[in-house]
Amino acid sequence: MDYLADGITEGVINHLSRLSGLRVMARSTVVRYRQAQQDPLQIGRELKVAAVVVGRLSQHGDTLNVETEMVDVSNGSQIWGDQYRRKTSDIASVQDDIASDISGQLRLKLTGEEKKRLSGHGTENGEAYQLYVKGRYYLEQRTPDSLHNAVDQFSQATAKDPTYAQAFAGLAKTYVILFDRQIISHDEASPKIRSAAQRAIELDPTLAEPHATLAVLKEADWDWVGAETEYRNAIGLNPNDPTSYHWYAILLQNLGRPKEALSEIEKALALDPASPQINSNHVSILSDLHRYDEAMAELNRLIAANSEFPPYYGYRSSLYWRLGKQDAYVADQVMQMKKIGHLQEAEAFATGYRKLKLKGAFTARIEVLKNKSQREYVSPYEIAVNYGFMGDRDQAFEWLEKAYAERSGRMEYIKVEDAFVPFHSDPRYVDLLKHMGLPQ
Repeated sequence: MDYLADGITEGVINHLSRLSGLRVMARSTVVRYRQAQQDPLQIGRELKVAAVVVGRLSQHGDTLNVETEMVDVSNGSQIWGDQYRRKTSDIASVQDDIASDISGQLRLKLTGEEKKRLSGHGTENGEAYQLYVKGRYYLEQRTPDSLHNAVDQFSQATAKDPTYAQAFAGLAKTYVILFDRQIISHDEASPKIRSAAQRAIELDPTLAEPHATLAVLKEADWDWVGAETEYRNAIGLNPNDPTSYHWYAILLQNLGRPKEALSEIEKALALDPASPQINSNHVSILSDLHRYDEAMAELNRLIAANSEFPPYYGYRSSLYWRLGKQDAYVADQVMQMKKIGHLQEAEAFATGYRKLKLKGAFTARIEVLKNKSQREYVSPYEIAVNYGFMGDRDQAFEWLEKAYAERSGRMEYIKVEDAFVPFHSDPRYVDLLKHMGLPQ
């Protein structure tokens, strides 16, 4: 039932976020209140919103019952409430009906295009819808296994309904995350992202998400102007989508424009203040602006609130590196590996550091990565980063050339990567930036 409740929640949010007269909080921010028995007024005050929609989902046989109410945060009064009963096979339509009723109760003045968006169903196929919401459920977990499960669910959804634009968009986004996490190669990811995103746009030109995924693909192809254009297209289609602002901010950061990046990431945070990844990238941009005290305070607060999110430790280790705190850097690197589940890599890194400090740590990690590459894909960029940190310039550039040749995931980070800072004056580094079209 959790995945269905999340799916309906996300569907209502996606519908309403495309209306110009509303500011709607993102799914990853509101979903943290799902199990909490909190007062809607308290939730509304925390999120700084005027109204909160509360829903309850129950199932009796093959019938689903959704009870909803909208509460005015200023005084606790009920603005509206209703019940929706649907057969399990018809559940896809309930999110559209709820979104339409909410807009009516708020008396929004909708344009013809906005009315069309609200009335349109993503799919009439109940099986496809349930596969889609399972895909979204797995996508949000962000582990290698869950991402592969998301691909499977989205693919089945598109097979059940080949006109289901949102399912193609979800498939494209999942391949983007797999590529960005260096789980699959550019050669595998690129055609799959392009095919799914373009199909989503063909089916529904008003969707913002596939434009954002195409922007990431253009970054991977080092088409920086094209990427920026796609992000602006996505934001124009849905100004309430935090992902577009978030990914656009990362592009600006990688292009060496941290002040502009900060402006965009703050827009993403305003829409999705509880997102661990958006908060992490916000910290990273603060660090690029040399606002180290703010960045460290924010990271410590985030870790205190959620100690199980692995990237927090990676971003804090980067801060420690920049501050010259070597032992703390290593401790957080090890913690991140353990949280991800890379126990062999964590043990090798810690043991190597105890024996030979940084050289021993990175030598041990490189050996683990090279052995791993015999069984599964390992990005040459990741190996280049480790050689860079240990100061082996020639090996770092040898692996960077391999990464360049295959357009490895995260090559677009080369300009802001800590490991390569000592190499900025090296002609080989200057040439790489030139060939990638990155500003010097």
